[in-house]
Amino acid sequence: MNRKVVTLIILLFSINMFISVKLCYTEDSFRFVHSKNMLQHEPIIITSDDDLIHLDLPGSGTEEDPYVISNLYIKGNYQVGISITNTTKYLLIINCSIDVMTQAIECINVAPNTVAIKNNTIINAELGILLFHTNSTHITGNNLDGFTNVGIFVCSSSNLTLENNDIRNCSNGIELMYSSNIDIKNNAIYHNDYGVVVSYTSLVNITLNLFQKNSNYAIRLDNHANDNIIYYNDFIENNIEKPSQAYDDGYNNTWYNLISYEGNYWSNWVGINVYPIAGSANAVDNHPLNKPVHEWLNVKTFGSSWCFAFIGLSLTVYTIIKTRKKKLFTVTKQ
Repeated sequence: MNRKVVTLIILLFSINMFISVKLCYTEDSFRFVHSKNMLQHEPIIITSDDDLIHLDLPGSGTEEDPYVISNLYIKGNYQVGISITNTTKYLLIINCSIDVMTQAIECINVAPNTVAIKNNTIINAELGILLFHTNSTHITGNNLDGFTNVGIFVCSSSNLTLENNDIRNCSNGIELMYSSNIDIKNNAIYHNDYGVVVSYTSLVNITLNLFQKNSNYAIRLDNHANDNIIYYNDFIENNIEKPSQAYDDGYNNTWYNLISYEGNYWSNWVGINVYPIAGSANAVDNHPLNKPVHEWLNVKTFGSSWCFAFIGLSLTVYTIIKTRKKKLFTVTKQ
């Protein structure tokens, strides 16, 4: 086979492996890293709009130009990393790395639609992100790992979006209490005790998420968890010692899409009839899916994928160098 063709095949294979690794959720997809581009910083405690002004943050606090807390490295025996309470100005918390004792980020009594928490890496506290009396907030693209209590805890809040977060090694990945109108979508929630726990909460849409290898129920709808809808999720090897990967003790919860009549993928579904949901509600997924919603990369293949990508790139470089040396030798000989 022509050497150029071989080189092209190897290069395309390597690029494909690299993209696959970068785009999929994996067991070792993130760890806490003190980036050289981050500024080591003490905890930030904000109790009013005046504090935001005095911190001399970038931005002006408007919707078009929010204050920005970014690229900070907060690590140590602190009770809290970033605390925001009683504010009305617009604020974005983005690209920070936080490793503290109790709570990494908390937002309490914050005005609706004024705070967003994006693309942060948070590990090893009791609780990752807390929202209390904080409405219309977006929590997106965060990596949360290793919380003895909860990754994201929401209480007495509404109209929230929790999207594209990677949550693992927590007691509860996400917990909702006394809240309503929440979208939980496109998150990877794995290797926790429970994935999502909902109580005294209604009108939650749980869609397009990966629930994998959580030791207990991937979703637990407890007392007064009513009028919620769950569909287009992948449930893979959760609660493996029991027949159901989810639990419903609420009222009027729906486990499939009411328009398309499509439910969720369950790795232990036998392929016929409905999928039974544990709990007193006697709920079922009437329309389980035959295959996963997404082609998620299995969490165990991350290391080997990087290995194949590295080998492929190495072979490509070797082939190019060898070809150039041969051409140079030929020219010199002539």
